[in-house]
Amino acid sequence: MEDQTILQEMLQILKSLERRMGSLENSIDSLVKRMDSLENRMDSLENRMGSMEKRMDSLENRMDSLENRMDSLENRMDSLERRLDSVEHSLETVQKDIRSMKQDIETLDTRQRAMSSTLETVTNRNISIIAENHIELNKKLYQILETENDVVLYKITTNRHTDLLDNLEQRVAALESAKEERYPA
Repeated sequence: MEDQTILQEMLQILKSLERRMGSLENSIDSLVKRMDSLENRMDSLENRMGSMEKRMDSLENRMDSLENRMDSLENRMDSLERRLDSVEHSLETVQKDIRSMKQDIETLDTRQRAMSSTLETVTNRNISIIAENHIELNKKLYQILETENDVVLYKITTNRHTDLLDNLEQRVAALESAKEERYPA
């Protein structure tokens, strides 16, 4: 009974991790879209600055307007810097969460191994009991088969979540690499 409770808790933890990973993927997609928008805005600003160099003759008449626009650009750049800082902090938080999930999965794997070892021990004892009482043999065999089916299902679920975590790590690494390429230190 205690093993089933542990297995149920493990299943609930894994489902929770899956939901959190989905939420994390949505957040990362949103951040990528925002970064693309910022890049487009920066390209637009570069084009405007090139145009301003061609219009140097009219610069004296537009000086006040240009100063205001420059202040606005500085504010926007400050805002972009704050947003980038926020993104970096979010990525650090995500990395910490992933490390925590890995530790949880390792703990679950250790528990699963302990349960497998216990099942083997119980099975060996039951074989000697079965030799003494054929009816008890059928009951115990049925119980063991049910438990082994549950273990197989949990192994499959654990493998699936491991793959999902690996994919998530690759995406985070790709984002970090893209960030370093776009905004070298």
